[in-house]
Amino acid sequence: MPSRFSKPLLALAAASAAGLVVSVWFMAQRVDDFHDANPRETYAFEPVNTRAFVFAGRDVTVQDETSGDAAAPMGHVIIAYGPDHLRLRVAIPGRAELPGLMPYADWLRVMRFGLLTGRTMSQFREDLGGEVEERLVVVTRTPRPGTDPQTWGSVWKKDWTFEFHEFLPSGGFASERLKYPTYRVGQTPKPGELRENTWQYHAALQLLPQAGRNGPMYRFTEDAVKRMGWTLPVAATSGLTLFISMGFALAPRRRPSGTQPA
Repeated sequence: MPSRFSKPLLALAAASAAGLVVSVWFMAQRVDDFHDANPRETYAFEPVNTRAFVFAGRDVTVQDETSGDAAAPMGHVIIAYGPDHLRLRVAIPGRAELPGLMPYADWLRVMRFGLLTGRTMSQFREDLGGEVEERLVVVTRTPRPGTDPQTWGSVWKKDWTFEFHEFLPSGGFASERLKYPTYRVGQTPKPGELRENTWQYHAALQLLPQAGRNGPMYRFTEDAVKRMGWTLPVAATSGLTLFISMGFALAPRRRPSGTQPA
């Protein structure tokens, strides 16, 4: 036998269902509007492991420079792009006997990259330089000065600094320095730090040591959840109220103690 509170509970359930439908509809609209205005872009990277190659019709070479410079006891790496040069201080010593650019792998990468969105990796490789604009960048990761890069320097991620030197097709480089992201979930990214949904963010991920493969992780500070507003708590409350009220409304009335079923 239904409970004597069934009708009020069913009315509450109906109102909750209506609130759930309305809030979910507006939520979907907000999510669609956000993604239309902020399409998420994913980039793919192909490492270059040779010390001499050609990009945009110009010769590129990578060479070591050892010196007695006290500010750079481990020397420099000289990257020539036609008549233009980069002189980068070695941040983490490597094994010189390794081939190509592998001695720098812990702190420096030369990478071809392009927009991956809407493609598989095999399609990306086929289209790179054709339908997909081919870009080239040197990315470096510098641990906190004075730390051992093999121990504390590999885990004190918030002290890392990344540099990005993109090769311009017209010649020269476009350079930028960004720090490891320190903002928390729900906060606005800080100026001068890596931020999600950028090629710099994806490039920095390629340089994480094994001890730091868990960062920088997505904080989802720039996704559609922040744009849902009132629709998210209303939908959650309506759904929970609907579930509870239906459970009580459909529960059988409890018989008084001592009575026997007819």
